[in-house]
Amino acid sequence: MFTEVPRYIGFPAQTFVNTKFAFKSFERTFKDKVPFFVSTFQFKDRNTPIINNLFFDIDSYFSLRIPYRNTRTLRDFCYKHDIPYIINFSGGKGFHLLMRFKPIVADTPEKKEELRNLMFSLQLKIAEETQIEAYDEPTFGRIRFLIRYPTSKYLRRDEETGAVGESGYYCRYLTDEHFDKGLKHIVKIVKEPGIVPKENGSAGISIYDIKDLFKDFKLKERENGVTERLLLQRAGNIIPSIEALGVPCLQKIAKNKHPNHFERIELVSFLKLLGYTDLAINAFIKQLNWKDYKYPVTSYQIRTINPRYPKCSYLKEAYGELCKDCTFRK
Repeated sequence: MFTEVPRYIGFPAQTFVNTKFAFKSFERTFKDKVPFFVSTFQFKDRNTPIINNLFFDIDSYFSLRIPYRNTRTLRDFCYKHDIPYIINFSGGKGFHLLMRFKPIVADTPEKKEELRNLMFSLQLKIAEETQIEAYDEPTFGRIRFLIRYPTSKYLRRDEETGAVGESGYYCRYLTDEHFDKGLKHIVKIVKEPGIVPKENGSAGISIYDIKDLFKDFKLKERENGVTERLLLQRAGNIIPSIEALGVPCLQKIAKNKHPNHFERIELVSFLKLLGYTDLAINAFIKQLNWKDYKYPVTSYQIRTINPRYPKCSYLKEAYGELCKDCTFRK
């Protein structure tokens, strides 16, 4: 599931490996020393993914309880519909769940786009249907995307200080037996690396079978292009400016010393729509010097906000005098 080649691996820069020897060499060199990542899919060649799972990254800044409950809910969904799955503890503050299905070779740009949108739509629909709340939406519909390698030690670089810290845990594969014993047991066993999971046979269900589980399923387009490239940038090099917002009321909100919670949501959701990364938006907010800024809290809050246009019906109540100069009114 995680060792078949060719595939992309990382630490965290992405490198394409097409031999078992190269994969094992990288694993021995970087494992337990720096973060070691693998792509969610095997590849036929550098540009042709073999798509065979829906990936869910479930985490929370505050506690493992919500991610554990959400992951259990997703597993119950898999049980109900006979969808094979793999669950890993992420090593940090959550879990990875991969819903497996029959492999599809995305060998044309049109096929990639079709599957990207189908994956994105299905992941959103499953999240809505199961009512989970701690999922990382930017990971939905991603084709060349790296996740932590099971058995690798959790290491993370602080974006502000640059220091590398350890959680004391490993990204670890969890059997049903381990998972069902609860969080106390999981926290105990993830101090050891465990094993790399295997697929245990081919999946008997297709991605189209999963789609057909929902009578009201609607296909949505996943924004890619500029947005996807920005998501891959290390350290979020492109930071927005107040002028770049372009919307008078949002510019005024940015200049406030202590915007309210709903005003901040409007600002962040629009910046996400424009394609800025979470790291870039966090850096922007820090520059604004808002009264109660705290990096980890702001980082978590930004991650939970979806990209969209501003809600003019709400904003005009406080900033109606600025509407005449707004591009959305022209």
